[in-house]
Amino acid sequence: PVATAAYTIAPTLPAPAFSPAAGSYSTTQSVTVSDSTAGATIYYTTNGTTPTTSSTKYTGAITVSATETLEAISVESGYCSSPAATAPYTIAAGLTAPTFSPAPGTYTSPQSVTISDATAGATIYYTTNGTTPTTSSTAYTGAIWQSSTQTLKAIAVESGYANSAVTTAAYTIAPVLPAPTFSPTGGGASWALFNSPPSVTISDSQAGTTFYYTTNGTTPTTSSTKYTGAITVSATETIEAIAVETGYTNSSMSSMLYSIAPMLPAPTFSLAPGTYSTSQSVTIGDATAGTTIYYSTNGTTPTTSSTKYTGTITVSATETLEAIAVESGYCSSPAATAAYTIIAPALPVPTFSLAPGTYTTSQTVTIGDATAGTTIYYTTNGTMPTTSSSVYSGAITVSATETLEAIAVKAGYTNSATASAAYTIAPVLPTPTFSLAPGTYTTLQTVTISDATAGTTIYYTTNGTTPTTSSSVYSGAITVSATETLEAIAVKTAYTNSAVASAAYAIAPVLPVPTFSLAPGTYTTSQTVTIGDATAGTTIYYTTNGTMPTTSSSVYSGAITVSATETLEAIAVKTGYTNCAVASAAYVIVPETSYISYSSDGFTANSLSLNNGPTVTGGILQLTDGGTAEMRSAWSTTKVPVSGFTTDFTFQMLKAVADGMTFTIQNDPKGMWALGNGGSGLGYQGIQNSVALKFDIYNDAGEGTDSIGVYTDGAAPTMPATDLSSSGVTLLSGDLMHAHLVYSGTTLTVTLTDTKTGASVTNQFTVNIPSIVGGNTAYVGFTGSTGAFTAVQQITSWTYLVP
Repeated sequence: PVATAAYTIAPTLPAPAFSPAAGSYSTTQSVTVSDSTAGATIYYTTNGTTPTTSSTKYTGAITVSATETLEAISVESGYCSSPAATAPYTIAAGLTAPTFSPAPGTYTSPQSVTISDATAGATIYYTTNGTTPTTSSTAYTGAIWQSSTQTLKAIAVESGYANSAVTTAAYTIAPVLPAPTFSPTGGGASWALFNSPPSVTISDSQAGTTFYYTTNGTTPTTSSTKYTGAITVSATETIEAIAVETGYTNSSMSSMLYSIAPMLPAPTFSLAPGTYSTSQSVTIGDATAGTTIYYSTNGTTPTTSSTKYTGTITVSATETLEAIAVESGYCSSPAATAAYTIIAPALPVPTFSLAPGTYTTSQTVTIGDATAGTTIYYTTNGTMPTTSSSVYSGAITVSATETLEAIAVKAGYTNSATASAAYTIAPVLPTPTFSLAPGTYTTLQTVTISDATAGTTIYYTTNGTTPTTSSSVYSGAITVSATETLEAIAVKTAYTNSAVASAAYAIAPVLPVPTFSLAPGTYTTSQTVTIGDATAGTTIYYTTNGTMPTTSSSVYSGAITVSATETLEAIAVKTGYTNCAVASAAYVIVPETSYISYSSDGFTANSLSLNNGPTVTGGILQLTDGGTAEMRSAWSTTKVPVSGFTTDFTFQMLKAVADGMTFTIQNDPKGMWALGNGGSGLGYQGIQNSVALKFDIYNDAGEGTDSIGVYTDGAAPTMPATDLSSSGVTLLSGDLMHAHLVYSGTTLTVTLTDTKTGASVTNQFTVNIPSIVGGNTAYVGFTGSTGAFTAVQQITSWTYLVP
């Protein structure tokens, strides 16, 4: 039969195109869709679904008034449908443009500029270099400081809105130039008067400024005359000027009125200057009618503020008249001068009520003159008095060295000669002081002498005689090594010598503290105590009831028997010596009960619980016998009190390498059958309700090869530990060691002594034994072990006493 196959080769249509392009718009858009292939039919959707030939057929522009996505395909006979084209459109209202405060413009000082937008929540981006801002520009977070000329641009951005238009604000910062100044000036702040044409210069404190000026009363501008050099003012006129410079605001206007007027002639005096024997009358005149004359009589140049001349002037004493003439429209005249000397009888010299000389306190001085009605002028600094000096009005207090000088003055008389009186006020210096109070001291003392007045010289004696300026000069600390009296005075120029200071010192050495022949402590029987003192000839006083001994107490004459608990206290006394401190020794007599007593080589096996191999041989308790991996214990077969005790035992480790032994107090559930781990456990580790004192000869955990330590509740007896290597006591030496243990109820004191070398070391451990072992009684004994290395551990004697 015939087989048939039909093949159609159809090219794919290009995707449609949208206009305008997809994007965000602030208003409704009219979108057209087109295809480059003529005759093609376009189908589209607006809801985001892919269009098919069942979708809406495109027939003309599509109005997009809200956010939506357009999708379209092209279809034509003989072609494969185009791929779908997609165009999302966002219709968002545009944000309002940002605003600036203050408004753009020119300012004379730096400005703080803020930017805001009418839409709440908008983010503002800005630039300061004139470029258009984008969302990559600087985000506005606070006021922008404008200290120089620049342009700010800003946009507002917020989700759901189209970006605002760009706002531009140009700020020019132009400081105000200082106002120009004129030279010369005179007369007042804004006017000047000259009798000949002045040459006026204009200047400004700002370098590089240009000046513009007018002389006709008009306000200057940059169109006015430019200042290039000095201006000659030949007639009365006003100069007005401003300063101008690029980058600055023009200055305020300066103004100066220059008046050109003739100068008045100097006034004339009716009486020629000279010397006269009586008072004179002087008139003053001026050649120009209508002038006003001002004058002075004290030698100062007159001004319009001086005395106005109104009539004849009487000159009754030597003085100089000076006068000027003044009239409107004229420059004031030069000053005319006339000096008049009136010679009169000389007044007698003033007198002082107190003769010149040296005084120790402030003095009161009065000044008098034989001529009634005189005025007395005086000085106190040695300068010549004049009528400008202080006027004497009452008694003068002289409180320091000074010279009074005085003159008498009276109208119609020649001033008196100067009277002078020199007074020296020399206060009494304060009495010197000693750094050490007078009294009795036990050792040599160092004494310094001082005075409250700086710069004094101190003279002193040590033999009880009164010091003078011929005595020894004090230059440094004085050593008082024997009984003596120091006396001193202070001396200084312009002062009266101080009173004599005196200090008597007695040196009496302190006697040494008496010593007791028996050390204080606890004893089980009566003791005999003797008391001695290192200084021969002393008398010793003592008490036995704890009270402080005095010279009324019992005198020591021989050995004292202490048969009960008491405290001996004693002092030593001797003439010429200071009594010593009190020596004290407390003795406690407490009979003890012996619970365990094995004398040297006196152990018996039937009174001990021996666990895992210890033996008693020849009266010696042997814990380990030189084998490896041994762990052994030996306990008392009954419990003993443990709240307070004294125990002594001697032991030695022979052929010793490892590991060590312990003295242990325990209330383990296994009782007298308790046994701990071997090796580093020392036969102790793992025993419960226990306190152990170890003697360790192997370094397992950094404790060294010669250490002791206290451990509780079966803890590994390794660290912490006390290294004995510096004490001279070497546990593995093979020497016989004596352990003396005293427990007070809170502290375990351990004294370990090498009986061969005499080396000894004492350590204390704070431990509450009854609390740890769970009772006031417990089993006591020893544990020991070896590991890979061996030792022979032997206890040769053991006592256990309880008070």
